[in-house]
Amino acid sequence: APPPAAAAQNAPPVLLGPSGPPAVIPAAPTTGGPTEQEIARALENSLIDQGGLLLAPWVSQSVPDFGVVYSDLDQLAFVSPGVVHGTTSTGIFTQRSHTWDLELGLGYRIGLPYGMQGFVRVPFDWAQGEATFAGGADRSSNASGLGDISFGLQKQLAYDDSWWPAVIANVSYKAATGSSYLSQTQLSTFTYAVGTGSGFPTVSGGVTLEKRQDPVVFLANIEYYHNFPAVIAGVSQRLGDVTEIRLSPILAASPDTSLRVAWDTLLEQNASYGGATVKGSSETLSFLEFGIGSNLSSRWFMDASVGVGLTRDSPNFRALVQFPYRF
Repeated sequence: APPPAAAAQNAPPVLLGPSGPPAVIPAAPTTGGPTEQEIARALENSLIDQGGLLLAPWVSQSVPDFGVVYSDLDQLAFVSPGVVHGTTSTGIFTQRSHTWDLELGLGYRIGLPYGMQGFVRVPFDWAQGEATFAGGADRSSNASGLGDISFGLQKQLAYDDSWWPAVIANVSYKAATGSSYLSQTQLSTFTYAVGTGSGFPTVSGGVTLEKRQDPVVFLANIEYYHNFPAVIAGVSQRLGDVTEIRLSPILAASPDTSLRVAWDTLLEQNASYGGATVKGSSETLSFLEFGIGSNLSSRWFMDASVGVGLTRDSPNFRALVQFPYRF
């Protein structure tokens, strides 16, 4: 028999089962085909990443990740005086702009007693924005450094059975530790300015529903984000509250691979500036997302996704890859 240390190192992941109390996924048999529990292994890891499953008490993961978001804009805009050579008043000109936002994050999850899980994430951002007005005047904006730190708590409220889906509630807080693009002078109605964060503290709460029909799991999530006001450039400002709706089926394609597709939509309300509502500042961001999860080893997991913007307000695309490691 292997020594206790080796046995602990090769132990299978311990998860909070979707239809009952914590369970241990059995080790792979030496002969024969995969069992149903084995087929679900990559699926279970994907569910943890997507908020549809919790770690068992005191099981933890470190979660390094890397993401990129790209936006492109080409349309008429109101431009401030003097931006375009020879202008002395606000004018309507063609604005072509694009922005890149690259983010490196380090997260940590830990399972807690009573069907709970805590998490924290620290991001670091590099962002760049460029714009051309009337085909001639160029402007650029750059930002790098610490992003908005977030932390929160998840709680299992119900388990999946023949009638009811599993229900997981969550609450989180995002601090305004990053810089805001709103601190920069706005030259047009469509900004190209960038920052490493939003500039506003945010509290959010939501519910995730999970229903299994092996080998597919269906997830539905609704989240509400409330942005608190902040004084930026000497003026009290606030981003509009956001409601997010996300629907996603996840398929256990093989014992070590899961596939998913998701529809993700964010409905942002009007912002406010100096206590007055900025009419027309509401936005609808929507993405069609494709993702894959793969077991790299008994402890390492990789999850990668690409989302394509579906509305005019949405970035052109976003991509994210993360590598959870289980302790």
